[in-house]
Amino acid sequence: MTQAVSYCDREEVIGKPKTASGIREIQLDNLSVTELRKYKSFLRSYFMTAKSYNTGWVFPKMDGDTRTPVTSWCQRIAKTFKVLDINHSLHNLRHTHASNMLSNNFPITQLAHRLGHADPSIALSIYSHVVKGMEIDVNNYMPSINLKQVK
Repeated sequence: MTQAVSYCDREEVIGKPKTASGIREIQLDNLSVTELRKYKSFLRSYFMTAKSYNTGWVFPKMDGDTRTPVTSWCQRIAKTFKVLDINHSLHNLRHTHASNMLSNNFPITQLAHRLGHADPSIALSIYSHVVKGMEIDVNNYMPSINLKQVK
């Protein structure tokens, strides 16, 4: 990610992320990559002209502009959540993703990078509730010590 959306006087401004750690590459799983490719192929085939689709945006505007404003698709997600009786925001998906990754033993240092946190302690302070209860028995990681061999 090399760009971020912010708001100034109710206008979207595309610029650099707030911090250097916000500039990052994020690895996607194979299923997500496959689905994104299908989606982009769908857009090319059915809705977009070659000229208007070459913007590279995942959510391009159908009228040929470069992209759909972030607020538009955030509002669409909010409406969809409401219809489905899901009491969460789009930002909650970020927390769900991070919690799921940690629950499946994803390293906190890699998660911090993925989330754009400059320091893993930031991610740990936010998601410490997930890590609690995941303690691992130290006996599984420490070698057995034969006291008879210790002199």
